[in-house]
Amino acid sequence: MKTRDRRTRNVVPGGILAACAMALLLVIPACDQSATEVDDPHGEAAGVLITDRLTGQLLASTELVAGAPQWADGGVQFEVNEEITMDVTFVTEEGEVIAYAAGVQAMARLGTVAPEGVIEFESHVDHIDVEAVAPGSTQLVFMFWEDGEVTWESPPLPIDVTD
Repeated sequence: MKTRDRRTRNVVPGGILAACAMALLLVIPACDQSATEVDDPHGEAAGVLITDRLTGQLLASTELVAGAPQWADGGVQFEVNEEITMDVTFVTEEGEVIAYAAGVQAMARLGTVAPEGVIEFESHVDHIDVEAVAPGSTQLVFMFWEDGEVTWESPPLPIDVTD
């Protein structure tokens, strides 16, 4: 009759189990750290360029004056019933274009003192569709949204609509 060596049978599986447990203790914290230490894929927005998507013409752009963004030109003019798709390009303080990525998008809102009913607009990921609906003046603010939060806003862009 054969005799079993219990030591060998218990040592080998126990050794493998111990090695696996040690490996997990080393791997899990490393995975946890990399999940929380995410580098910012782009710089911070400090300015914006607004172009006509159809023609590529620059409609408006901001520049830094004393560290604050201001519109470099007077604003945008529309005629009633005119529609423009505005490409929105955000740039860093160094002038580098910020690429759109997951969780990043352009949004727009009326300025705080801007009258309603002059324009209608709809925000998309990288552009804003604007339609002039009535004569008058209003303002549009462009916002850099990242993961559901506004992280930068332009000054109000003056918009004039004529007949």
